[in-house]
Amino acid sequence: MTDTDEVVMLASGDMPQVELWQAALADEGIDGRVVGEDLTAGLGTAFPGTVELWVRTEDAERAAGVLGRSGK
Repeated sequence: MTDTDEVVMLASGDMPQVELWQAALADEGIDGRVVGEDLTAGLGTAFPGTVELWVRTEDAERAAGVLGRSGK
C-alpha cells in the first residue's frame, strides 16, 4: 500500500484480533494496514478498539466479506 492509495478504515479492535483479520485478508490477496500498534510500545497492549485495520477503498467491499466469513 502506498501513500497515494485511497484507503478506508475497515475494522478496529485489540491488537491480536486486528492482526488475525489482517492475515485473513492477506490470504485472500488483500493488502491491509494495521494502524495504532505504536500504542503498544509503552503499555504492553493497546487500549481496546484503538488498533485499526485499513484497506484500499477499491478492496473494501471484498475485505468486509472476508472478515464476515472469519467471524468479525
